[in-house]
Amino acid sequence: MNWLLIEVTIISFTTAIYLALKLHNTLHSLSRGMLDFHPAVEVTKESTWFVFNMALVNNFPQDVWAEECSVMLSRFDGIPSSGHKATCKGVLGIREFVKANETIRIGLCQTVYAAAGCPQDEYSFIISGTLKYRMENVWYSQPFEPRRIRMCGPHPIEARGAKRSFDGASQKIQEPAYSSLRD
Repeated sequence: MNWLLIEVTIISFTTAIYLALKLHNTLHSLSRGMLDFHPAVEVTKESTWFVFNMALVNNFPQDVWAEECSVMLSRFDGIPSSGHKATCKGVLGIREFVKANETIRIGLCQTVYAAAGCPQDEYSFIISGTLKYRMENVWYSQPFEPRRIRMCGPHPIEARGAKRSFDGASQKIQEPAYSSLRD
């Protein structure tokens, strides 16, 4: 009778250790995965024009489902077209897998142009926002670094970084000098 009790205790103890290690490894991979998957706003030159994209970089060893990107335009300086309103908010539906160790780029021009009220002249703003994605059946929301963008109509013409510093609950944006994309 004592041997049966000892065997049940050993099996229970072994199972508890196994489950604890599995939980630890899962939590560790998820926290590491949050660092290995990140969104970034890119403005790159393609021959004679500029391309304005959201790059989703997945260095995580598994596929990640990207649901949507919510963007907000702050410090908007421009005049919306007549009949349009500058809401300074937009949602870009992505709904696509980002394969392991790959990067996909999604165009932001139309989403931002509509959020700015379809202006026809030059305008500028700071774009910020969050990406909603799913990794290993858990939903996450991750902000991306803000960028100051200058556009003319639906076309980007300049970009610069805007560094974020967090001070408690408030967020301050520090802006370095322009690095022009025009050449």
